[in-house]
Amino acid sequence: MAIYELKGSLDESTAMAVDRWFEDYPECIVTLMEADGVAPRFGEPGEIEEALWTECDVSVLVNDADHDPHRLTAALNQAIGVSLTIAEVIDAEQDWQAHYRKQIEPLAFHGGLRVVPPWDAPPDPDPLTLVLEPDQAFGSGRHPTTRMCLEALCDAKGRAQPYLAGAEVLDYGCGSGILGMAAIRLGAARADGVDIDPVALECAAHNLETNALVTQMQLFLPENAPDSQYDLVIANILLNPLKSLSGLLTRRLRPGGRMLLTGLLAPQAEQCIAVYPGISLAVTAQIGEWVMLSGTPAPAHADHLP
Repeated sequence: MAIYELKGSLDESTAMAVDRWFEDYPECIVTLMEADGVAPRFGEPGEIEEALWTECDVSVLVNDADHDPHRLTAALNQAIGVSLTIAEVIDAEQDWQAHYRKQIEPLAFHGGLRVVPPWDAPPDPDPLTLVLEPDQAFGSGRHPTTRMCLEALCDAKGRAQPYLAGAEVLDYGCGSGILGMAAIRLGAARADGVDIDPVALECAAHNLETNALVTQMQLFLPENAPDSQYDLVIANILLNPLKSLSGLLTRRLRPGGRMLLTGLLAPQAEQCIAVYPGISLAVTAQIGEWVMLSGTPAPAHADHLP
């Protein structure tokens, strides 16, 4: 058994055609990256899908136990006229799982918080370590928006934010559950996680069990979520959902509470701020093109939140 990588630099439309062609070969792992290595930006729900880039680097991992890479590239060339180079990356003598594990390093954040894969879990429970299976659901800690949220839970000196002490937290669009779990690890009393994806909730439930947080965090589909208020509301989603959910998320924030919103590109910040008139939001963090908004109830609204 050997693993091969099929590679090529293609224009956006051709790269998308290759991606669609490989849908008939689910055993193959297709990755599209901008030619300079920046990950793709996905279109907002309800909007026309944006083009990816002018030029894409395409990578396809193929196990020769499933497909002969030479025949596969010949079939691709015949079907859509695309030629990809072939290189062996893992041979029969290497352990594919060990190779994969080497690519996943533990992550460290402010306040001593660490996110580690199961094979790097400490032998004894560590209150500041979260054990997550990487890439089961959005929220591995590797995306800039997740990192900004995690870093915001501590101050500049690495101490847990005072507002976390005994707090009740809403993690809306919870994915893996990482943000709610991190808030608890840093002092929150409990959290509720909400996501539209049942598979994400299954992954989050597994993570809660792994980290012994089942009694401190509950998970819900939106239609089943409690009509409650919280000391901290976190939503790491995208602009359009943040806009459509502005009323709901504002109602969920207690007077004196704090809101963290991200999943936003820098040019989108003002659009988001405009639909949260009840919250004094401002950009408080930026990594690359991604930004995070943070704020508390505006004085004119603080006494009137239901």
